[in-house]
Amino acid sequence: SGIDSSSGALGNATAGVVEKMVPLIAAAPVPRPLREKWLERLLDAIHDDDPPYIESLGEHWGALCAGPELASHWADELLPLVQRVMADRRTGNYAYTRSGTLCYSALFHAGRFDDLLAVLALDPKPYWHDQQWAAKALAARGDIDGAVKLMEGLRSRHAPDIALSAVAEQLLLDAGRADEAYARYAIQATLANTNIATFRAIAKRYPGVAPGRILGDLIASTPGEEGKWFATAKTLKQYDLALALARRAAVDPKTLVRAARDHVRSQPAFALEVALMSLHWMARGAGYELTGADVCGAREHALAAADSLGLASSVRERIAEQVAGQGASALWGAAVPRTRLGLTSWINGSAGSRQIGRSIRSIRSIRSPSGCSLAARSGSDGGFATSLRRSDRNRTPKQSRRRIALHAGHRRYWLRQRMQGLTPERMASHRRNVQSTQLAPVPRRRCRSDSAMRAPWARRT
Repeated sequence: SGIDSSSGALGNATAGVVEKMVPLIAAAPVPRPLREKWLERLLDAIHDDDPPYIESLGEHWGALCAGPELASHWADELLPLVQRVMADRRTGNYAYTRSGTLCYSALFHAGRFDDLLAVLALDPKPYWHDQQWAAKALAARGDIDGAVKLMEGLRSRHAPDIALSAVAEQLLLDAGRADEAYARYAIQATLANTNIATFRAIAKRYPGVAPGRILGDLIASTPGEEGKWFATAKTLKQYDLALALARRAAVDPKTLVRAARDHVRSQPAFALEVALMSLHWMARGAGYELTGADVCGAREHALAAADSLGLASSVRERIAEQVAGQGASALWGAAVPRTRLGLTSWINGSAGSRQIGRSIRSIRSIRSPSGCSLAARSGSDGGFATSLRRSDRNRTPKQSRRRIALHAGHRRYWLRQRMQGLTPERMASHRRNVQSTQLAPVPRRRCRSDSAMRAPWARRT
């Protein structure tokens, strides 16, 4: 108790330990008295398990007995309790025991299929998790089709389709009917944390199926969301398929930007098209929490890939085509790179001293796709980037003053970083230019919370 398991990581870890340790315990060459002591301790642990981290151990109880004789002995010990529970259920009372799964597993591994089917038939309200033992008993008798039909008949809104499909798939695989198992249940029975993990799980169970067929079936299983499989196709080095997926359905622009960055040198043609597609989807409102750094990164990767291919003269026109449009997303995607280019030229001395002021004002005049305004900030590398800020429409006057002070501090810090290494004469010139772009002074507030909300470089001393 007292352990936070809301993420599910602890449950997954203990389930993995159970799956690894059961074969080792079952295969251990120990005498029967010692194994009985082990099983007694495990039984106490299962009954004291709250939260139920090791409840899956009951499904392997027959295997832990390491023989039909000991499994039959445990079945005799647990069967009377399970029968009393079933009798209480038939009277309309709620009854439950954690020994039910242990009893079913022991009966199954002892080969007592008639007793197993008989006790399961006593349940007035069959539960799918218990009825899977009936399907296993039918399969053990050779009635594979009957077992699969039984699992299909358990489908309802109270039973998870993935779990039922997984049991039916395993029954077919154990019977040597891999082709039928793949066609009927491979995709339905597999759900991993990521798409690439889903692909690898299926490929591991079906080594005889071509990876291209598996990926094609997975893509076909998600109509309208084909872009989700872009990263999987890229990882498998199927670059043409990855590009086709990116063009067919929306892909997270950040995923495309990272793919372009990683393949600028090894696959410049692929990197160029991916970078252009990232700008395309940014201009159409795809993605979450995008910043100007994402837009500029996509543009820079596209230019770098084009230089490698000798297409620098035409790539700028293609970039403009991708971000063309009148929507808020398109206007934002087109304006951010221009603003950054203006700041870069000002830093290099090729523009006037008021270029930064015009750039900052142009950023503030643009609205992001979500209705927020854009504000200047300094990037982690000392360069210029843009970030989304909430609209001033919902701010109080006090909040607006704090925001102005914060952004002024950002600009002062950024300019100090850029002025390092300059001569005294140029530094004085820069200071005069900065003063011409400063915002109106903010009245000093002797409020501790007000000072705490500002960035370190924006706080007054």
